[in-house]
Amino acid sequence: MTRFIGPAALFILTTLYGLSAPTTYAADVAIVSNTVYFPDKPGCTVRLTEEIASGDLEKLRAAFQQVNSGSDIAFGSLCLNSLGGSYTEGLKIADWMLSQNVFTVVEPNALCFSACAIIFMTGGDFEDGRSLERYIHPSSQLGFHAPFIIKKLLPDRAYDKDTLAEAYQLGVRAIRDLAKLGQQHNVSDRFLPKALIAELLDKGPDEAFMVGTAFKLVRLDIRLYGYQKPTVSIETLGNACLNFLFKNGLDLSLDDAPPPWVSRRESVRKKGSDIWFGGFGGEGSE
Repeated sequence: MTRFIGPAALFILTTLYGLSAPTTYAADVAIVSNTVYFPDKPGCTVRLTEEIASGDLEKLRAAFQQVNSGSDIAFGSLCLNSLGGSYTEGLKIADWMLSQNVFTVVEPNALCFSACAIIFMTGGDFEDGRSLERYIHPSSQLGFHAPFIIKKLLPDRAYDKDTLAEAYQLGVRAIRDLAKLGQQHNVSDRFLPKALIAELLDKGPDEAFMVGTAFKLVRLDIRLYGYQKPTVSIETLGNACLNFLFKNGLDLSLDDAPPPWVSRRESVRKKGSDIWFGGFGGEGSE
């Protein structure tokens, strides 16, 4: 079984093809509310906590079927609080989620790493094609990681080339399956953007790519809720324009946020009820 891991300071959860690993326990899946419509989103219909393990997809299906009166199409929201777990089961859940009408939420002070983070990115519905709808609270943590063989979990001995080649192929297939998941559901660059896949592959076995800035949230199309709204000013409006401008169509690292608007010292011109910001290219911005 292939596993994702979160930061080493939290837990080591990674194994490949039956290598000895810590005892695992299935996630806790609980129905929170029988209400599937949230006029003031977010809210929780079903909550998944603890380590993700084999069989958790069936738990989720059963929970949503109970809420949705036996329907095979799930409606509502899924709240997540997990350090990760089974990569294989995480992909199964993600595949199922991409065909459901379920948005995802990371609640206040919750942690969502690795396999949990992949599931989080699948939230959405089919109101107008396949839309993606993911919510996160500023006090929570979201981190991505690629599957790894952890040296600490392997006996301290030499391995033959066939064993190492098999491990390498399993790692390649794991990333391939992750990349193909979005293609199969026609949400390739919105489910897991190429920039995010590059970042998680760049991290070592003891690292995770953390999503902790407004720029990363905008680039990854993740909605922030429960935050203190900033004071509206020329500077905050300028920064909002920059984040919007840099959201799509630019081949930038997720760590390459544009400098704050105030430091760029572009011209500002008021025209009636509009404020025009200069310096954004030929098309301008208003």
